[in-house]
Amino acid sequence: MKILLINLLIILIINYVNGAGIEHELLLKHQHRNQHCKIGKYDFNGFKMEKGSYEFKSKKLNDLGEEIDVEYFFNICSASSKCDNSLISVCSRDNQFNDIIYGEALNSTLTTKPLKDKNIQGGILTYSAPSSKCGGDGGIMKTTITMYCAKGQPSTVVSVVNNSPNNCNLEIAILGDPACEINVDVTQISLFVVSGLLVLLIVALITCTILFYIDKKKKLSMGYSRLANTTPGNDS
Repeated sequence: MKILLINLLIILIINYVNGAGIEHELLLKHQHRNQHCKIGKYDFNGFKMEKGSYEFKSKKLNDLGEEIDVEYFFNICSASSKCDNSLISVCSRDNQFNDIIYGEALNSTLTTKPLKDKNIQGGILTYSAPSSKCGGDGGIMKTTITMYCAKGQPSTVVSVVNNSPNNCNLEIAILGDPACEINVDVTQISLFVVSGLLVLLIVALITCTILFYIDKKKKLSMGYSRLANTTPGNDS
């Protein structure tokens, strides 16, 4: 019985240590995520595609006023694998094989200023890049990615619009769970550690109490056994 209780205590300790280790690892992963994509209560890293790129097919007018097919490629908090340069986050390619760069990963700003609908959580990521295709004499391309909160929903591209007359401004809308406010689970992890220690303490006290009574019972049994084996008349 004693060995069984000791083994049980050891198993509980091992399980607790493993659980605490997992929680600690998750916390470290959270802390080491891209800090440029975190602001206030928001962490937009969930939108980032580790492999691949967001893709969106649309129409636009070429220099002759003809409607042509165009495909936009972009990533959030990282470069797009579909763009020619590893530093490019937003680009496009039309069916006439014209490539346009709309934003560089290093030239970005993030804000949580109120969206058009103030009741919706989210943020705005802005990319920029110099381009000879912005207007007649060239200029700065600007891409505005508005990220809307959709609790529990996967990341979904809603629209990619280029209404700028000089082709310099691209507007992207995306929604998903990563645009919702989050709370860092440091407090929850602390409570987990404290509660785990309390459980271990209670288990240890119960185990010690049981072992104490087992030893006491064993000693009493041994005492009764000695008394039972004592022959009357040996005292002189």
